[in-house]
Amino acid sequence: MAIRLNRYIFFIPVFLALALVAPGPLEGAAGQEAWLDGEWELTTQAQQNEVTWKVVFKRTGETLEVTMTGPRGNEFPGTGTIKGQDIEWSVKRTTPQGERTLTYRGRVEGDLMSGQVQVGRLRSFPWEARRKAGGEEKSGRSV
Repeated sequence: MAIRLNRYIFFIPVFLALALVAPGPLEGAAGQEAWLDGEWELTTQAQQNEVTWKVVFKRTGETLEVTMTGPRGNEFPGTGTIKGQDIEWSVKRTTPQGERTLTYRGRVEGDLMSGQVQVGRLRSFPWEARRKAGGEEKSGRSV
């Protein structure tokens, strides 16, 4: 009995050492957070014309802080979430017709993302975004 126990006692420090050295779920999650951060160029096909926006994301866990800058330089802050590859955020804009909430929903695939933007209750338009050139390339990496 004592001989068998000695064999197993040898493995306990080995397993403990591996557990301390192996990356855990928190380290993996933190490594995945950072890649979404930064500047993206988003194009929306709205009614009869194409509009390009600068979008800056700052991620903390599943929460996003978003700043969208329009073609005329107007900034629109917003918040959102990312869960797996699914992303969603909203911004409010003041227009001559009143305040409008734009809700962007889509999927992230490496340095690209795409989806639909909901404007009010009745209208939605497709959008796509690409990581701004000069940013860190992460193609092929899942969220």
